[in-house]
Amino acid sequence: MTIYILLTTPATDAGPFNLYSDVDGFVAPFSINVSKATLLGGYSVTVPNGTTIVRIVSVGDCTNYIDFEVGGGPIPTTTTTSSTTVNPFLNTWYYGKYNSPGGVVPIPTSVDINIATGTAVSNVNPSGSLIIPFNSVVDDFLWFAIPVSAGTKSNWFVTTLNQGLIGGPATYYGNLFPNPVVVTYNSVSLNLYISTGRTNVAQMTIS
Repeated sequence: MTIYILLTTPATDAGPFNLYSDVDGFVAPFSINVSKATLLGGYSVTVPNGTTIVRIVSVGDCTNYIDFEVGGGPIPTTTTTSSTTVNPFLNTWYYGKYNSPGGVVPIPTSVDINIATGTAVSNVNPSGSLIIPFNSVVDDFLWFAIPVSAGTKSNWFVTTLNQGLIGGPATYYGNLFPNPVVVTYNSVSLNLYISTGRTNVAQMTIS
């Protein structure tokens, strides 16, 4: 049996479409990837024998569907729409200072660092080199946190005479920045780097 389908008001993001029949409970499409333009212009198609309802399903960004009676109009249905929400903080990174005056003081841990009090940066790709204006004083430990998805950092640089590697254990005699600790902030996993010493520095490049 051949029917004629004319779609009049599809959603802007609808299409292409797969067509199903009630003969098999709308399981297998009898016509696939039919364009919106084709349905708007009128589409003649052969349907399985015994079809009384045709379901037109959008298979692109829009996943709505509508049922039509053969020889009749649309049947009111409940439609479903799927959408993807992207976390706006996926590429945001952070930096800050932890002030700890006094003589010999313990190295801060992730428990001491409140990322919410730091500076958030969303217009510089965390995967590349980061120029961080810490503007710290002698009693400040430094920290920065980048998304785990951006990879890890291996070097810090202030001047040719003041630079070093990143990594290793968190000890007073190790690298200025040891291995990071993974924390979660704004539903994003971050590599949090905390300096093992207090540092007075205006600006530092991390790479």
